[in-house]
Amino acid sequence: RSLGQSCGNVNECITTSNVVCNGSCTCQSDYYSDQGANTCTKRQIYESCDVTSQCSANHVTCSSSFCRCLSGFYFVNPNTCTKRDLGQSCNEAGQCSDGNTYCLSSCKCNANYFDNQDGIGGSCELKKELDESCPSLSESAPCKDPIATCSLETCQCPSNYYDSNGAIPAGSCQRRITLNGQCDTSHSNLDQCAADNAICNSTTGYFCKCTSGYYEDPSNAAKCKAKPNPPTWKEATDVNPANDHSITVSWNAPSGSVYGYQVSLLDGSTTVLSTAIISKSQSNTVDSVPLIEVIKTEVIERQIYESCDVTSQCSANHVTCSSSFCRCLSGFYFVNPNTCTKRDLGQSCNEAGQCSDGNTYCLSSCKCNANYFDNQDGIGGSCELKKELDESCPSLSESAPCKDPIATCSLETCQCPSNYYDSNGAIPAGSCQRKSTCKCTSDYFDTNTVNTNYGSCIRSMTI
Repeated sequence: RSLGQSCGNVNECITTSNVVCNGSCTCQSDYYSDQGANTCTKRQIYESCDVTSQCSANHVTCSSSFCRCLSGFYFVNPNTCTKRDLGQSCNEAGQCSDGNTYCLSSCKCNANYFDNQDGIGGSCELKKELDESCPSLSESAPCKDPIATCSLETCQCPSNYYDSNGAIPAGSCQRRITLNGQCDTSHSNLDQCAADNAICNSTTGYFCKCTSGYYEDPSNAAKCKAKPNPPTWKEATDVNPANDHSITVSWNAPSGSVYGYQVSLLDGSTTVLSTAIISKSQSNTVDSVPLIEVIKTEVIERQIYESCDVTSQCSANHVTCSSSFCRCLSGFYFVNPNTCTKRDLGQSCNEAGQCSDGNTYCLSSCKCNANYFDNQDGIGGSCELKKELDESCPSLSESAPCKDPIATCSLETCQCPSNYYDSNGAIPAGSCQRKSTCKCTSDYFDTNTVNTNYGSCIRSMTI
């Protein structure tokens, strides 16, 4: 019997699947009669329904008399509602299959996660710490540190950065430290310092210093330069048989690049310095050294960034012998191997103490403090106190000489803009105040009805 035809029992029906005999062949509850095919089926997505149990697909509900995908699920075909894979389009985060996602036109991993597969699909994994293994991907950044990259299958910092935790995971990428910059006391290692042949030296209070055999290059303070080989010494000889307490000492010039050097003779108790800076191989005679003592010789490098034992051995002004090298005093700036100086306004600096004017701060270059102005355009000049209103001022293109922030130097005096007035009249130390809009009282009228800024108040006439 076809669906709808009379029957005595269900076996008389043309199909027994999901069918009951209630005097006629009828579909079971929640099934729908497709009489053209003589079958009883559930309803597909977007087909009519009365209750959700009539819908055949998973993750559906009967809403507004139609089978529809549940919230968070996406229509694929009449029999399928599913979540969206990474990279697939979406309308809301709940439609994405991975729980660690957000929706921005497509399913994407949250901030601390990465998509472990290029293209559609994959899953969101926690981003990798430095030195942890990582996959090589073209569409995703697997490393937790924002500037690290996956190189040789591990998360690594760029070449001008170092791992703050060494080879132990969970560090971060920190910019390498320039020479004489303070470094991390907990990691005294080579990687922190930007210059080749430099190390975080604990003996100097944890600063990046050139390693043994190197010194700061005077022509490039960011590099460590190999020290020249010391002079080759010859025997001290007594060339005066009359024994008049004079000797001659000979040596060969040091190999490598040097700016000059001096020689001292040590007799065990007294240092006798040569009187001239020597720049080539030669002999020198030094008087008044007892010949009965053992004569020792050494090089004393005098110029900035050359080795020393005490400050008196350094030839330049404003220097000190620090960590066995002649260096500029704090607040002074290296110019050349013989000069340390302060920096003028507008010149580059590393700290305010390097600026020659006392009323300055350093922001890549020497600049005047807030209440001061540079009295000269370009390099140089000095910091003067900003001028009060009505005080004379210089006309400058690179500096604001007036104390009031909206005043300008006009006709060689600090003046307010036209829509402001001086709160102190013509007496200095006032401030610029915005002009108010004045209106006539009720028994007066404004003679200028077009431009109220330039009218006058006239008493109204009574008729």
